[in-house]
Amino acid sequence: MYLDCKNAPLSASAECRRDIPSLNCRAVSGKCQGRCYFRDADKKIITSIIIVKIKMRIWSLHPKYLDAKGLVALWRESLLAKNVLEGRTVGYRNHPQLTRFKQAKRPFDSINHYLSEIYLESEKRNYNFDMQKINWHFKKSKLTVTTGQLNYEVKHLLVKLKTRDINKYEELRTKSTFDINPLFKLVSGDIESWELLSDEGNINSH
Repeated sequence: MYLDCKNAPLSASAECRRDIPSLNCRAVSGKCQGRCYFRDADKKIITSIIIVKIKMRIWSLHPKYLDAKGLVALWRESLLAKNVLEGRTVGYRNHPQLTRFKQAKRPFDSINHYLSEIYLESEKRNYNFDMQKINWHFKKSKLTVTTGQLNYEVKHLLVKLKTRDINKYEELRTKSTFDINPLFKLVSGDIESWELLSDEGNINSH
């Protein structure tokens, strides 16, 4: 099982398969330093690493629907995504949420465009986000997002808001249509193939 699990906490008894030396895994030291393959039978280890892996969420939804915690988290994680795309960090390099940006014709323009929309929303709320984090010389472009993905994200967001911001939840729960981040263009289709689904509907992301 492949997991991009940099710095995921592991028990001292973690058994890492060393059949791919280039992975440079140091699980025995208490911290995983990169990509590792773990025994499927070791449920505790796999579960803990999956939690680390899926904590990033780059919403297709317009940022105006997010509560305060969600918007701050989106800003922070989108900046992390920008650093990954620019090769400034090795963590999260293969995170599924980055797939569509990595496949874009102009990944740097796309992520900066995406960040600009978060920043504009933060201005409306009088948040103090640092606009210097964005390269404002980006060329606007469009990435696609499917209707199935949008519907999935709406349900996921409502689950979060129900426990985190009941007023926001009540505001959104009866809406029939939702806007998307202006970077995206809506197309018909199922949930995106890169999405990490949860049987319990309780994904540990913002």
